[in-house]
Amino acid sequence: MNQNADAYLCGIMIGDGFIGLYKPKSSGPKYRIGITLNRISDKAFCTDFIVPLLKKFTDKTIRLKERAEHGRLDVIIYSKDLFNYMKTQWSFPVGKKGQIKIPEHITNDETLFAKTISGIFATDGTVIFSKQHKRIPYYPRFEFCSISVPLLDQLEAYFKQREYKCSRWGIRLAINGFKSTRKFINEIGLINSSQRLRAASLVWLEHSSDSLNLSG
Repeated sequence: MNQNADAYLCGIMIGDGFIGLYKPKSSGPKYRIGITLNRISDKAFCTDFIVPLLKKFTDKTIRLKERAEHGRLDVIIYSKDLFNYMKTQWSFPVGKKGQIKIPEHITNDETLFAKTISGIFATDGTVIFSKQHKRIPYYPRFEFCSISVPLLDQLEAYFKQREYKCSRWGIRLAINGFKSTRKFINEIGLINSSQRLRAASLVWLEHSSDSLNLSG
């Protein structure tokens, strides 16, 4: 198995994925893998990245279901082999993810750790520009959101060890400022095309900050 693909998929699943085991009375057990995305902003990311990535792991049918009433795009696969792979290789929990964390074999490898973080951010991260008490929203922040304390601990330790400017409050952790968000893009990467598009304004905002008296 390609280790880079494994790391990306692990991150995507930690961000917005789940695995479930169902036992209908009328048939045998069903091993379900799902990823929940935004039906509008994540559509290109789904078709251009997630679907080809999943095809590296399984030849099972990949179902895409749009749920307009909830603004969701659900990616669904039924595969016992992939279910067992995620459960055994990543210790991925069945059902609610709870206090999930990145597997140790990934955190011990610099390259794989970065790719897993990229996958997490692609599905559960947000590119934000705030005013910081100025006139326009100019200040960049890449924000993670998770109820898992161990996961946030891992992310915070990763960023602080590598001298990112980061902050944490409640269930959120953010990479702050032009220097650290550029560092994130260069070292970790934005694999979600909608996030790349939003982050593209970083260059304009940074070069405009002095003339607009926004620095500080």
